[in-house]
Amino acid sequence: MGVLTYRPDPSEFVWTFGGTPPVRTVRPGDILEVWTEDAFGGKVRTPGDHVTRVIEFRFVNPQTGPFFVDGADGHVPSDRGRPRRRPSPGSDARHGGRRPAAFEARSSLVPDAHGGNMDTPEMRAGVTCYLGVNVEGALFSIGDGYCRQGEGETCGVAVEAAMDTVIAIDLVKCRTTQWPRLESDTHVMSSGSARPLEDAFRIAHADLVAWMGDDYGLEGLDAYQLRTQVSESPAANVVDPNYTFLAKVAEAYLPRVEAYGGVRERLRETAAGYTGADTPRRSRVAIPREDDVRSSRPRRRHRAADPPGPAWWVRGVSRPPTRPGRRRRRSRP
Repeated sequence: MGVLTYRPDPSEFVWTFGGTPPVRTVRPGDILEVWTEDAFGGKVRTPGDHVTRVIEFRFVNPQTGPFFVDGADGHVPSDRGRPRRRPSPGSDARHGGRRPAAFEARSSLVPDAHGGNMDTPEMRAGVTCYLGVNVEGALFSIGDGYCRQGEGETCGVAVEAAMDTVIAIDLVKCRTTQWPRLESDTHVMSSGSARPLEDAFRIAHADLVAWMGDDYGLEGLDAYQLRTQVSESPAANVVDPNYTFLAKVAEAYLPRVEAYGGVRERLRETAAGYTGADTPRRSRVAIPREDDVRSSRPRRRHRAADPPGPAWWVRGVSRPPTRPGRRRRRSRP
């Protein structure tokens, strides 16, 4: 395991994915220790530093990189790998990606199939990100960290911050990933970026269905139906040149299979070797049954008079509400 530390000078920031030469070379299994500047390039320092006055909007979201991943070959479709990155605890990096295909250079403001400015709070410490490789070396970059962001970033800013980030890199051959995918301890997630918003939603869910078939062995229609019944669909951003949606499914609903041949477990081992800690045991979060949920509710009075469902209890009253048009009888003294 090699460890590469890189802190760019402001003159070395890049503002696009593609179009710039790599700054360093890393190998699968290496650790990257990198520093990234905040979305405004460090120019907003005081309450008087109004964003519209101190920055040029073509120079936002500076990227650290790109890094050439040794062995990543984007020229042979049947041999396309994907670099994995795993942010370290204490940092959230909502912005990362590799160079787009067909010699493109895309602004760091734009999310798309290459990754980029996805602006999702799911891209956080301990999450594995799967990115396809379009060019030799992948040319991976990272930036635009934040301390906090809500789902569906609506006004264009989170709690922006510069970051020290530790990333574990790995490479999987003979797999194609059309859209960025995320895996946490509890969920698998696909992202889609497009306009209009419903296209981003469709892309994310179609990719998740494909993933459930590729790695978990579900037939297409079975995966489609299961996804319909158990998926979650948080919006990531609705302010960027492309909007981003996520589709996510709890792994507790899926067959017990390690995605992408268990690369996440290899990254855990790499991280444990770097920190000197024991490898944390992988666990799954159990989805409670309705009986378990029902039995855990507080004991209620007037059980015989309970209306169907728990709605009256949620409202915080200790007895069923009087139905409209009816008056509750009072017992005579």
